[in-house]
Amino acid sequence: MSSAGSRRIRAISPAPRSPWERLLRSVTSRDSRLRLLVCALSCLAMWLGTNGWAPPFPYRVGQTPQRDLVARVAFSVLDEQATRNARYEARRQSLCVYVNQPLPLAELQQAIIDQILEFNSVADIDELMATSWDAYREIGPDGGPTMSTLEERRIEFEKFRTALATDGNLSKLKRSIEVALLDFERNGLMKTLAHSADEGPLSAIRVIRAGSPGTTRRVNTSDVRIQEVADRLLPPLRTALLAEFPEESADVLSRHLYPRIKNALPETLSFDRTATAAARAEADRSVLPIHRTFDSGMRLERRLTDSTEPDLLRGGEPLDADDLKLLRVEHQAFVSAMTLGERTLYTLADLGMFAAMFLLCGAYLHFREPEIFADVSRVAALVVMSTVTVLTVYLVSRDDWRGELL
Repeated sequence: MSSAGSRRIRAISPAPRSPWERLLRSVTSRDSRLRLLVCALSCLAMWLGTNGWAPPFPYRVGQTPQRDLVARVAFSVLDEQATRNARYEARRQSLCVYVNQPLPLAELQQAIIDQILEFNSVADIDELMATSWDAYREIGPDGGPTMSTLEERRIEFEKFRTALATDGNLSKLKRSIEVALLDFERNGLMKTLAHSADEGPLSAIRVIRAGSPGTTRRVNTSDVRIQEVADRLLPPLRTALLAEFPEESADVLSRHLYPRIKNALPETLSFDRTATAAARAEADRSVLPIHRTFDSGMRLERRLTDSTEPDLLRGGEPLDADDLKLLRVEHQAFVSAMTLGERTLYTLADLGMFAAMFLLCGAYLHFREPEIFADVSRVAALVVMSTVTVLTVYLVSRDDWRGELL
């Protein structure tokens, strides 16, 4: 009975007859497949983690190249210094923001109309000559007021009232003054700038109308400084009056309204530091990064300089951190330009190195440590530790760490 059972077992599972058969059975066993799977996954992880499809970056800080470095492919790199300079210039040229509140100018116009309405109903002309009418005295060639005597002032006052005889409710006069002051109402007025040259240009400002932040205007400071614009008020005032009154009446009215308005022009502009800071920040953001372009075969330069001689990466000179930034960009461009065939060759070389490592280590364990080799879990633990070690060394091998030396 026992002899028959043994024969049946040998018929079902015959023993290998040669070393090759024994090797094949060993390789195709479940444990061997598990070992191969663990090693394959490890190779894949190390290939992905170490960028095994591309050549490694070959330079280090302090390394001295043997020859001048040239671009292997065409690429562009951010010029940080030029970009910083452009953004600084954009901030420096950003106009300071002033808020225009035209209400004081409207109040001045209304005060003049109210005052002239009183002129038509005045009872004591002599008292008027010494008070309100004094602001309307015509300005002479020397810049001072004319009409020095009371009689001269009385005569000019009567001419003024006569010129307004056809404008009982002063609607024509009001329109004329509004038209003459239209640019002042739109641009604003100031006595002097409230910002310094460090904060923005002094030749122009940006004006925002109060209550309408979306309406901004670029205005020359010479068009809003009261001392300058007041001297230019007479021609537009006379032109506006000519549109409503006869020429003789317009001449009389403009001569007397000019000093009244000129000497009472109010400030309507106020410096807005918050809006100015926001405008400077927006000007900074609007500057696009500036790039330098290198063609294939072109010698690499460290940075743009004021000198006519380029600052080249020369052989025999140690590389610094800025040099490595440029070289890394060139290396990334080179890797991106690699063909599929080139990437395949690097992949095969990388995976072949990992496979050789596992083959040699596996052979050692098989012949020297068969107990460890027979235990799949222990083999898997060794493979995982090896994989973690390789990936860790790759990660900490950066110039400022050089952890792979440990």
